[in-house]
Amino acid sequence: MRVGFDGRWYNHSGVGIYVYGLARAMREYVPDLDFIIYEYEDNPLPDLGRPYERRIVKKPKYSVAGQLEIAGCCKHDKLDVFHAPFYLVPVLASCPIIVTIHDLMPFLFRIYSWPHQMIVKMGYRMAAKRAARIIAVSRHSAGDLQRIMHIPAERISAISHGPLHSFTPGATPSEQLYLAERYGIKTPYVLTLSFTNWKTKNVDVALKAMLAAAQMGAAFQPVVVGAAIGLANCAEEVSRLKPLVTGYVPFDDLPMLYRNAAVFVCASAYEGLGMPVLEAMASGCAVVTSSGGSLPEVAGPGAVLVPTGDADAMGSAIYRLLSDDAERRRVRCSGIRRAEQFSWREVAYQTRAVYEAARRQRVLPLSDVLGLKGA
Repeated sequence: MRVGFDGRWYNHSGVGIYVYGLARAMREYVPDLDFIIYEYEDNPLPDLGRPYERRIVKKPKYSVAGQLEIAGCCKHDKLDVFHAPFYLVPVLASCPIIVTIHDLMPFLFRIYSWPHQMIVKMGYRMAAKRAARIIAVSRHSAGDLQRIMHIPAERISAISHGPLHSFTPGATPSEQLYLAERYGIKTPYVLTLSFTNWKTKNVDVALKAMLAAAQMGAAFQPVVVGAAIGLANCAEEVSRLKPLVTGYVPFDDLPMLYRNAAVFVCASAYEGLGMPVLEAMASGCAVVTSSGGSLPEVAGPGAVLVPTGDADAMGSAIYRLLSDDAERRRVRCSGIRRAEQFSWREVAYQTRAVYEAARRQRVLPLSDVLGLKGA
């Protein structure tokens, strides 16, 4: 079976991590598959462990020229299926398409300007219409697809991916020395992340929770990693808490930031999967997280779960973990065991099964995709 995979989305975002992790897993666990990766010359995927067929494409993703280029590649390479790891799919492709939907945030939250939001939602709907099969990264996201977009359950496969292989436990004094010298981080510290899409991440709730824990008597350094814009609506909390803000860090530093932290805090209102929680658990960090979206599904018994938006409950959980070494060790160990249940091997096998099912389905005419049938 010849499968085309859109590697142009590779970066250090959640989608980019999925692109790299899945490509590596497919090459490692189903090497007999003809897995052809389409990527930009200046943004290749890192080492996948095995050689792979590579096609260089040049046109921008969000363009008519990009649509035509990928559709031409599907025909030229005689693909059986094409896998789009994000909602933008090549609607003119000559083969069945699989699309991965990570979340439905544009349907649930106002995260863009009104015209931008409408265009993005149209893209999701077109992808859902054109795709032979849809991969959702959690059961929660699969449920959202059925509830919000009215997609039949039989067209959806819930396949939750794992953390990358670099997220492992085992903090060391040399790592702590590196973090101190590079960033000024001192143990014990409580870690949270900041994002450009801050409206759904509740960074302010995480900071309020740290303030509450400090007021209860917990002694720790608050550390925020990520986009400065995520703190734009948190001026009061930042002024009172005075966290160490690192900004973006090299991706290779993220695992050691997790595994050397005393506690990791995720206060998101919604997550399609919740990769930071999964990464932190895999790294051996005690996690406190909210009940937003898929987070309870991902965290399971491996983290302390509190109601979304409840900064006081989150602060109490942070304080309890910092003041009780035995409880913190218990949560850390539970998190490691929980993260081990998310296997890239299983992801590869399940994804291949989706490819096999999709290749047997007919390709919808463009008029059907655009809703022009009978016009």
